[in-house]
Amino acid sequence: MMLGAMLRKETLVLLRSRRAVVLLFAYLAVLASVALASWPTDHVLTLAVVASRRMVYLVGIGQLLLLLAIVPGLTAGSVVLERETQSLELLQVSRIRAWQIVVGKWLGSVAFALVLLLCSLPVVTLCQVLGTLDGGLIGRIYLHLALSTVCAAMVGVGASAMARTAYGALMSSYAIVLACSVFPVVPSFLVGGYWPGTLRNMSPIGSMVSLLAPDAW
Repeated sequence: MMLGAMLRKETLVLLRSRRAVVLLFAYLAVLASVALASWPTDHVLTLAVVASRRMVYLVGIGQLLLLLAIVPGLTAGSVVLERETQSLELLQVSRIRAWQIVVGKWLGSVAFALVLLLCSLPVVTLCQVLGTLDGGLIGRIYLHLALSTVCAAMVGVGASAMARTAYGALMSSYAIVLACSVFPVVPSFLVGGYWPGTLRNMSPIGSMVSLLAPDAW
């Protein structure tokens, strides 16, 4: 009951903020630009399949990069700002338990990210206009995006709970997300084999590339 109230409060506060509106319009504007840039030119229908694959690839990677850039910023200040404004003590003395506060703030940010993903579906379904939409691939892409969002939000909340300032939480969360996204991919460029490939797939970017273009590595 308390967790539901905390989740509802965090989600509504975020959705009603001006920042949420700006992020939503910017997110969709970038994806629409990517889709238009990859649209087949000269009305050559034989290029539809190639253009569709390129569109799905760019939109998938683009959404992942956008989410990794947005989500940590949403969650990095969730706990530390409560501490800086001295309102965390009020939550702690209420009937809401500590884990419910953390999980509520975490899932509230995840809910907003899922709204972004849902709003991006019309852009992805433009591939259906070309007659080349692969529903199974789209489902796997969005499952990957959802899991990456959950993990990135978890990193932001964890950094916010441990940091002393909002700036420190923000820098820490982005540093951790960047390290988890880039470092596992590096061995694949140096050596081949099973273990570098397995390590590469621990990166959200590496695993998304492997999903969309298995022959790219």
